[in-house]
Amino acid sequence: MKARAFLRLSLNLLVATGLLAVALTPQPAEAAAARPAKPDTVTITVHPLNAPVTSQVDQLFTATVSGTSHKAVNWYVDGVLGGNTTIGTIDASGMYEPPTNFVVGPHTITAVTQNSSKHSGSATVYLTAYAGMYTSKNDNSRTGQNLQETILTPANVNVNTFGRLFSLTIDAGVQAQPLYVANVNLPNPQNGAAGYHNVIYIATENDTVYAYDADGKVSGALWKVSFIDPPTVVPVPGACLYTDGLLGISPTPVIDPNTNTMFVEVRTLENPTSQCSGTYVQRMHALDITTGEEKFGGPVVVQGQVAGTGEGSVNGVLSFDPYHENSRPGLLESQSAQDPDPIIYMGTA
Repeated sequence: MKARAFLRLSLNLLVATGLLAVALTPQPAEAAAARPAKPDTVTITVHPLNAPVTSQVDQLFTATVSGTSHKAVNWYVDGVLGGNTTIGTIDASGMYEPPTNFVVGPHTITAVTQNSSKHSGSATVYLTAYAGMYTSKNDNSRTGQNLQETILTPANVNVNTFGRLFSLTIDAGVQAQPLYVANVNLPNPQNGAAGYHNVIYIATENDTVYAYDADGKVSGALWKVSFIDPPTVVPVPGACLYTDGLLGISPTPVIDPNTNTMFVEVRTLENPTSQCSGTYVQRMHALDITTGEEKFGGPVVVQGQVAGTGEGSVNGVLSFDPYHENSRPGLLESQSAQDPDPIIYMGTA
């Protein structure tokens, strides 16, 4: 049997000439089902999701808008369009500038689509006064504590929210702990713009010190210095001391924040006549943390003598032996009431 279309009658009464007009309108027999509203698929993701911000360094936020062709957003700080001088300001590009009256604490950064205020995404900026990690394990007691941590907690240090942010290129292995200083004013960096940076300092066993932007904003080193000049000056081959790799800068340097100076102990083999024959030298360098340049007339050759009768003693005197002495503990700076200037301590075995 052929399917037949059913007709519903739509009656229009025409009060004209006393006639009844009937209009036949074909419609489906079943009532048209109401179509469900399309789900709202617009999302805004703000990057970075969490950002520590120091008093002198701005932070750029970006917004990724998906599900719509309208990509433009307005930026808010704590619900205030563009922010203000109390909570920090943010411009149309997403650049957040911390307030002059810097107060430690969090603020919410929000991106809202310009064509519809119902779509938004947020991130958190943490104003931090942490000045830096100047010495091995963060203090002279070697506790490893950072009592000014503002972001990391046992709840968020996990595989989902904690991990590598970026990678840095270096020339050899690292035994020394990297150090960090906030708000370093670099007058003429090798890469990036002059001005304030949060800086991480890395010393390698190839006798090189690097200064990198700790926020990953500059791809190359802000500055780097090398203390070798092959083939006449090289790091000590590990095979010469029954180990692998190289022996160059092994102990963690120490930074004096009052003078912006980094003290670095460097080990070299000079004028080698074979892999392990030549002159072994250990020197203490004092570097300007803003440029990497030597300070205080440095470097100085590490030397010393003490009374003793052990191996290598001559006439009851033991002299520092740059070949055998292995400086591994981190350098330490301290100044007692009796010391007119800070003293740099190094330990060897």
